[in-house]
Amino acid sequence: MEATWGWQYVDFYPDEIREQGRVSEAEALAAFAAFPWEAQLQKLSQRQREGRTSTLPGVWFRRGSEYLLLTSPDDLTVLLDYRVGEKHYPGRVSLNWHAHTLDPEDIIQMFFAGTLPAWPGWNYMEPYVPLAPPPTILSYTSRSRSPWSALLPPAGVVVLALVLAVVTPLQVSILLGGTLVGLLLFGPAARLNWQYLQGGGQQVEVDVVHHQLTLHDRHGTLEFGREQVRDCVVVRTRPRSRSFQGYQYVCFVLTNHQVCVITHHTGPSVAIAEAMGVQYRVEEPGFPSIYFRRLSDAELEVAEQEHQQRILEFERRFASYTDAQLGAIVSEPERYASHAVAAAGQLLQSRTITKA
Repeated sequence: MEATWGWQYVDFYPDEIREQGRVSEAEALAAFAAFPWEAQLQKLSQRQREGRTSTLPGVWFRRGSEYLLLTSPDDLTVLLDYRVGEKHYPGRVSLNWHAHTLDPEDIIQMFFAGTLPAWPGWNYMEPYVPLAPPPTILSYTSRSRSPWSALLPPAGVVVLALVLAVVTPLQVSILLGGTLVGLLLFGPAARLNWQYLQGGGQQVEVDVVHHQLTLHDRHGTLEFGREQVRDCVVVRTRPRSRSFQGYQYVCFVLTNHQVCVITHHTGPSVAIAEAMGVQYRVEEPGFPSIYFRRLSDAELEVAEQEHQQRILEFERRFASYTDAQLGAIVSEPERYASHAVAAAGQLLQSRTITKA
């Protein structure tokens, strides 16, 4: 009996699968063997080193109410996700020689034979019935506050120093030293708070089903879907940092070069990124400064002109590249600049049209 099958790569959206049609048992085994496990695990390791989230690479099979997903987090483990209706059977197969008892191919064969529920290696989970359906729209709001309020602590230090200079006989060197220490204590936090308060007064709505985000702020309204997101980064304070604990923001860099920054004053960064259904990278600097900025229409036009110019430059540079070299650039967009990927893609398309 045949089943529908498909696969997923590490750079897929979390809910993205590629259906490949129907296969017999022999064809399913061949598809599993032909999957580029080594290349995908290398890319997974690279993305983990870069702090990027990823989808575990793997293949899946579906037949009626049965669904089997085989994924791999490393070269010694295959994770199993088997579902029959509302019943869920998670499990794993170890490829380590001293713990090896079963091959993934055996799991696939049992799936086609209809005997997979009887495998004793499952960790059966009772079907979970939610009390209420999850929300389809997430809404977050931050109140508008003046960034100038962030300067009150360091301004207080300066005022105190001036008062002490007038009413006490302290030496100037002592007052200057005390003022410097006070500014060093309160200055960095004030600068950070100034940046984050400038992003106040935001209203954010995320359509979890269609992965659309709408942002209303002092710049106007910005709407985009996840297909328009070129990069997503969550910047947050290091876990052990006490000075700036809680400061974080999520930034969406769009394909038209626009930037959307949402701080923790508005909503939880990771939750917003995951609601958009995109892969993102995490940065944990010691000083979580906001180094992205919303662009004006004029700046967007200039950025697009510069982008097109760079594409032309890379097209000339890539003219002598083979199709395989260009394909490698297109298949790994996270490793190359956007104009380099665009140039490689346009060259491949033009060669295909010429050959046709």
